[in-house]
Amino acid sequence: MPKTFISLVGQKVYLKVREEFLDPDRRLAANHRRRRQLALEAVLLPHLSLETIYRNNIEKPSVFNDDVMVMTHLFF
Repeated sequence: MPKTFISLVGQKVYLKVREEFLDPDRRLAANHRRRRQLALEAVLLPHLSLETIYRNNIEKPSVFNDDVMVMTHLFF
């Protein structure tokens, strides 16, 4: 179950911190993965928001596969 923390930083600006745990095959001891995510979301207009996300993936064997994303959400 992911753990999520959301905080209002400023007017219409949100900080999101999230941690997830994934174990795709429970029979194997060393194949679990963890993911930490830091996001900043700004609501620009009543139906438009912009979100920037940094996602840190932790897994064995150790590889650098972190993600950086910028997303626009348009609600209609």
